[in-house]
Amino acid sequence: MTQKRPVLVIVCGYSSGAFLAQEFDKLGFDCIHITLNRLASLKAFRINQNDYIAELIVEDETKIEDCIKKLQTYHPTGIIAGCECGVLLADMIAAHFDVYKNESEISLARRDKYYMIEQLRKQGLTAQKQIKTNILSDIFEWQKQCQLDRIVLKPLKSAVSDNVYYCTTQRETEAVFQSILNEPTVYNEVNTEVLAQEFIDGTEYIVNAFSFNGKHQIIDIWQGVNNTPDLVSNDLYADLIGQSEAVHQKLGNYTKEVLTALGVKYGASHSEIRINSRGIPYLIECGVRLSGRIYSPVLEKLYGESQYSLLLKMYTDPNVICEFLKRPLSPTHKARYVYFKSNIDGLIKEDVNLASFYQIPSLVYVDLPLKKGDWLHKTCKVKKIHRPGFAYLLASTEEKIERDYHKLIELEQKTYEDIIR
Repeated sequence: MTQKRPVLVIVCGYSSGAFLAQEFDKLGFDCIHITLNRLASLKAFRINQNDYIAELIVEDETKIEDCIKKLQTYHPTGIIAGCECGVLLADMIAAHFDVYKNESEISLARRDKYYMIEQLRKQGLTAQKQIKTNILSDIFEWQKQCQLDRIVLKPLKSAVSDNVYYCTTQRETEAVFQSILNEPTVYNEVNTEVLAQEFIDGTEYIVNAFSFNGKHQIIDIWQGVNNTPDLVSNDLYADLIGQSEAVHQKLGNYTKEVLTALGVKYGASHSEIRINSRGIPYLIECGVRLSGRIYSPVLEKLYGESQYSLLLKMYTDPNVICEFLKRPLSPTHKARYVYFKSNIDGLIKEDVNLASFYQIPSLVYVDLPLKKGDWLHKTCKVKKIHRPGFAYLLASTEEKIERDYHKLIELEQKTYEDIIR
């Protein structure tokens, strides 16, 4: 086989990884897509076939022998997880090639939320109490023994807050348990067990990092703000935490310990962490992949680089990564990531006029992909109806951010009313 361009393998190139193949093509790489059979038939997991020179479909993460044989003819220079559902499979494949890879012996700890927390405990890091089981009474007994008033129930392997609930009463726990067990995740993987964890009451943060040769650089940290803390994934917005703030150092140091404990050597990571009332950080979960639903040019304006740009350079100019890891980072602006939320529903009768949004002084990017003929859904976590979009505000002061935030929310709600009336 004659091969003129180096080949990269994108595993599950969806969500945050949907445009990786296009970007690598511009840089002189051919890309092969690998996906799981349980995803191939789902509408939510489609790729542009023109972005790839080939696509391979594997039955599951344990049946990859034929896939490895086919890939060996291409001599791939890299194996990259496109999104959360590709993390474990990418690890399994990378173990067979001379490419950048994370510690394969503990791959499951980077995907399975139970083993993830147990790996932290094994390494002496703070870790919440937990149990995984397919028997409801086990959870009741565990909760009683641990003297926990409130617990969290979730699938072992999923994403985007899929079936994650806070439970206080046994009735709530039973209802949620039954809704998770033996049901498919967003990745069409059946939940054979349910994970129950101690509820960590405190402030939640998002920490995005990049690793190279076992060295970790914290890029951006965001603090979530909401007015209904009893609901999962219900933030109104997230504010960027500056490097000079004390909590930044605490979160940064803890995240680096987490990444090392989880065997992360290379690439992007996205960690959700809570700091409790005593100031102790706890990992909620860590995704060893690009942060989802983020607009990289905004991060590049703030820091000069983003996870996305660094991932591209890891295969084209790794010296840039080495220099970036040494560099102290400080954002050029104050920033706020705003989550959109629709309080109404109806048939969309006209396209959204985004130009009006850009009249807001500090708004630098808005994503509101609503089109004429679509149905605007009322945002509801319980019914798994997710947010319709998001926006970034950047300004020199917090006062300007706050002023424009209220303008943005007012315009957002008016827009929903205008497009369905």
